[in-house]
Amino acid sequence: MREFGSWITQQSWQSVFDQSLIRDKYEAFTDLLITAIDIYLPMRKIKQASADKAWITVKLKSLIAGRQAALHRFGKESGVFKRYRNIVQYECSIAKKCYYTNKVAALKSTNIKRWWSEIKSLQGGRVSSPWHLQLLSDQCPTVEHLAEQFNQFLGSLTESFTPLPPPVPGLFFPTPSEFLIDDVTAFKVLCAVKTNKSSGPDSLWNLRR
Repeated sequence: MREFGSWITQQSWQSVFDQSLIRDKYEAFTDLLITAIDIYLPMRKIKQASADKAWITVKLKSLIAGRQAALHRFGKESGVFKRYRNIVQYECSIAKKCYYTNKVAALKSTNIKRWWSEIKSLQGGRVSSPWHLQLLSDQCPTVEHLAEQFNQFLGSLTESFTPLPPPVPGLFFPTPSEFLIDDVTAFKVLCAVKTNKSSGPDSLWNLRR
């Protein structure tokens, strides 16, 4: 980044100014800029595991790899390992502070539950996040928005259906025989109820009484 900053402040833009048309100026400028980006800021492949914390940076992962290599090669009492260990601890604190400032601090006023979960994660605690949190985003920030989107989706499934006609007044359909209960059967069932048992979770008193 320092080399790119040095180039862009010392670069002569005369080739851009020499162009007479706006389109030519734009093309000359973008050609110079893209060439410099390819030279000073080339693309790199980065591997990221699903278990990585959100605040872990590429620089921190590189330092952790160096610390582990020093531990394996020189041992935990060596000066090389201790130096890498101290650097990793310092970079961890810096990465956590940057992540909190850029990603977490604003949640305190918009989503306090998610803010607290992020705080616990930064402190090293285990956070059991509900499955639906992975469906939240900037377009769907709360559970209420998620429920509304789900309801709209369910409603869209039957938009093309033809509504059923309203029931005809006075028209009744026969009741299946297995749903009919006579007075004698109901009396026998009620007699079998134990009167010395307490009421259930619905707090209804014993029917036989």
